[in-house]
Amino acid sequence: MVDLAQNDATPADRGSETTLQDAARLYLGAQDSGVYASNATHILERWIGWAEDRGVRNIDEVSKRLLTNYATRLRRRTESNAIAASTAQNYFDVVAGLLTYAARRDWLQSNPARTEAAENELPAVDDGGRTTQQFWSPATREEIVRWADWRAEDALDHDWMDGEAAVRDRALVAIFAYSGVRGSEVVRDPRDDRRDGLNWDNVDFDGAKLEVYGKGMKTQHAPFPERARRFVRAHKRRQNPPDESWPVFRTRHLPTLYGGLPDDVEGVTPANVLDLYREHEITPPTLSTSGARSIIEALCEESGIREDGEKLRPHGARRGLGDTLYRRNPELAQQALRHQSIDVTNESYRHVQTGEVSEGIDDVLE
Repeated sequence: MVDLAQNDATPADRGSETTLQDAARLYLGAQDSGVYASNATHILERWIGWAEDRGVRNIDEVSKRLLTNYATRLRRRTESNAIAASTAQNYFDVVAGLLTYAARRDWLQSNPARTEAAENELPAVDDGGRTTQQFWSPATREEIVRWADWRAEDALDHDWMDGEAAVRDRALVAIFAYSGVRGSEVVRDPRDDRRDGLNWDNVDFDGAKLEVYGKGMKTQHAPFPERARRFVRAHKRRQNPPDESWPVFRTRHLPTLYGGLPDDVEGVTPANVLDLYREHEITPPTLSTSGARSIIEALCEESGIREDGEKLRPHGARRGLGDTLYRRNPELAQQALRHQSIDVTNESYRHVQTGEVSEGIDDVLE
């Protein structure tokens, strides 16, 4: 079996002739999230073994046909009830992430996973209703914020984890919980160079708004209620950025931080890496979307908090807030979620309307 954890040799970038195993090791080493890298390792090990059984050894040999066949395999495993459709989609997305990385390093001309033929072979994942998408309930929203708040205060008081990290995590949870933002609007999306996350100059405490790169590839203003602002203020005081260009949520992944410094900077250690960024007036890299997901997952692991038995996901916060607002005021939900029209909001929360119609029928028939 392929073992990507073997570290007897440094992964080699041989251009298009880079082996699948070296490509995967380089890709995993570039990830912000240790949790993501750990999970992705097992998926990529199995995929590489499967690809090598079909004569594919190097990254430049990965073809559209190979990925279409892989998608077909995943669909058949779903049809035999070996895995869920959502698991199949996750496996395919991890492999696609590696191939996006390969295309960016010019090992491939394009990502062979992102073709109509391959994606049409994947099993359908039902994403249309309240029961198939995660919504943070009001109770769950308050529980995870309270847990993150307790964790931050206890870390500061008893020094059992890095206080700055705990305060950052609390601020991240609060922004997801109360502002209705998408993850790729506040942290870095590795799939899109234009989405590099919030900097402090995007945060308007007085105006209660966040300037984000929204859907439709345009700048938008997201709401920034006081419930989130107070935790973000505390985070800024603790981070103490030298200027407003620093990211609100910087990465703490040391290889990524080391890689962001010029090659001629010597003597870099975990203790001085941020001082070197300040000394050289360089902005550190932003936390990635996978890193943000891993933070939420870690909080769920520590606290036992779940939504319908599943760990919380950042986008569930946006859906849950929209659900709460829609039940009170559909127009407020539209504005908070920055939907172009109320029709989009109505479609997103059709389950609320259906439930109200059902209640109306019951009332009439009583």
